[in-house]
Amino acid sequence: MSTVAEALQLAVGHHRANRLAQAKQVYRKILETHPNQPDALQGLGVLTQQVGQHQAAEKLLSAALQVQPQSVKAWFSLGNLRQAQGQLPEAAEAYQRALAIQPDSVAVHNNLGYTWQLQGQWEEALACYRRALDLDPDCAEAEVNLGNALHAQGKLSPDQRAYYAEANHELGVAQKKQGNLTAAVAYYRQALALNPDWVRAHNNLGIAFQEQSQFEEALGSYQKALALAPDSALVHNNLGNVLWAQGKLEEATTSYQRALALQPDLFEACINLGHVLKKQKKWEEALTAYHQALALKPDYPEVHKVYKGLGDVRLGQDQLDEAIAAYHQALALKPNYLEAENNLGMAFLAKDSYEQASAIFHRLFWKNYGTPWGNAARFDPAHPVDLEGSKGFLAASPRQVLSASRFKLTDRIDQLNYLLANGKLDPSFQACVTRYQLLLQELEAQFERVPSIPLNRCQLERFAGYYDKVVYYADAPRLAGATMNDSLDYRALEDSYLASSMVCFDNFLTPEALEGLRQFCLESTIYFGHSGQSESDPGFLGAYMAEGFNCPLLYQFIAELKRRLPRVLGALPLVNMWVYRYGNRGSGVKTHTGDGSVTINFWITPDEANLDPGGGGLVIYKKEQPLDWDWLKYNLSKDDPDTQAKIDEFLASADSVTIPYRCNRAVLFHSTLFHRSDPFHFRDSFENRRMNVTMLFGHRGRESALLE
Repeated sequence: MSTVAEALQLAVGHHRANRLAQAKQVYRKILETHPNQPDALQGLGVLTQQVGQHQAAEKLLSAALQVQPQSVKAWFSLGNLRQAQGQLPEAAEAYQRALAIQPDSVAVHNNLGYTWQLQGQWEEALACYRRALDLDPDCAEAEVNLGNALHAQGKLSPDQRAYYAEANHELGVAQKKQGNLTAAVAYYRQALALNPDWVRAHNNLGIAFQEQSQFEEALGSYQKALALAPDSALVHNNLGNVLWAQGKLEEATTSYQRALALQPDLFEACINLGHVLKKQKKWEEALTAYHQALALKPDYPEVHKVYKGLGDVRLGQDQLDEAIAAYHQALALKPNYLEAENNLGMAFLAKDSYEQASAIFHRLFWKNYGTPWGNAARFDPAHPVDLEGSKGFLAASPRQVLSASRFKLTDRIDQLNYLLANGKLDPSFQACVTRYQLLLQELEAQFERVPSIPLNRCQLERFAGYYDKVVYYADAPRLAGATMNDSLDYRALEDSYLASSMVCFDNFLTPEALEGLRQFCLESTIYFGHSGQSESDPGFLGAYMAEGFNCPLLYQFIAELKRRLPRVLGALPLVNMWVYRYGNRGSGVKTHTGDGSVTINFWITPDEANLDPGGGGLVIYKKEQPLDWDWLKYNLSKDDPDTQAKIDEFLASADSVTIPYRCNRAVLFHSTLFHRSDPFHFRDSFENRRMNVTMLFGHRGRESALLE
């Protein structure tokens, strides 16, 4: 950058395009050499406000005004900041300072008017809006604000109310297109205050609520729309969407069917009906809906979702070749369709085609969590990772929420130090460790109140694009020999399992397989999922099949396991696998069941790390979860006290078996048996943390033919 002006132009361009990390970097570069550059201070102040750092924003804007007291932009930005903070007299003062310098600023007159309006000073507000419109008769915001202020005072005729209702609605639509859902809701509500019987506004308000996961509010909006227009197929479809989001699948089905009865060619209702029927495993009905959607609009832009739905149905019916063909059709239409690609991997797993499945999951992992270079060569915060222009890699969505728990940050610090000490990472990553340590210190007080904290953009930018991206991925190749202990009597183990629904056995893996898997789990930076609990119970981290827990050694072991236990696992596909790593002491995973047919769990941390050799393992209850229970609901909410209370009540009279922790001990059991971690206490260091591997085979409620 040859001049400050050129650098500012670049920063403003990034800022306007919402590339905040790049804009912030350029603003800071300018301020490194020109610490009093007022436009850079003002721009960085506005950016800092956007990410919720109000105190820092005020310091930057105040610094800009100290350097350039006549800066209209800085006074205007300071007024906006104070208005957002609810400091209305101070906001009005800042806007007035701006107008003293530039009396013909339309935006300042409009915002000052809104500040007066918020304080109930109607005449001053009306005067500001009218002055803004004198200066720019086409200023939609000022015109709408004027109408809303007049309406609040009862000064609009019926025709004027209709006009301003339309104007508010148009601004709501514009704000929604820009992703400003809160502003959209405000405009839609104002439109309805002016015209309460407007079906379209009720419908759009419902959509805006739903996109913010405010489902009850969305439901109310759609119901009001249907009270006014009971034959609106579009609203019935949208009502189905919110009912589905609330888990009311049968009611959602009814809404979609009603929409199609009113408008048989409504493609969106057709595909939604297919989805909700598929969710209920009503395979044939779902197929009919999907085929109807294809017949309606074979060239529709969203038709890839139909092919993915068809693939899911065929997978549910065990028609694997048809499923694979459907997923390939979906991916041909949308090559970066991650859900279809993941399910294609699941279809190959169901065929025991591990090489193809592993390649797909590996590709998904690098797309979601990788960087263009693979393992990172250096940590260079001066040059942030920019995945936007890196073909094949995905940057985090601006709306994606990345979060942290105390244990997640602690474990990441310890893992990076472990990799540095073993020469696996460049020494430059010590700076990354320091950033994690500072973030942990910054969040400590908040962790006392809540176990998991969403990180803001400024916090994430400190890691230059490396947060929740893999920086090191270990190699775990196939072994030349077996992965499982040849001396075990696998026929007898099968007999025990078939007689009692569970069996435990030691010395499960060969020493080479155990060490290879353990090093893969220690070294690979793949632990993105976390369950934060409390200081006394740190929770655990998880790595999953499509998120990095996927290597040749694992699939060699899985194939061998199925060969050695043919009567139990031979006909059942692998459907999921993961590894969990825990803090040094805690209660682990609460009582739950697995969404499979057969589960195998085994531990890989050396026994010397376990400070309570009589515990730390697994508790299995001799009672299965009823198949009519909503598995997803009970599994996702297993940490909820009410859910646990219901499970405890169900298990009150159930016998249980406690299996103590042993390294290289495996437990094979029916997935639908309730189970939980046994409280544990391990040595407090990275290599000594409790780690368990879990694999699920088959599907819940569907056993191997030999087990019937």
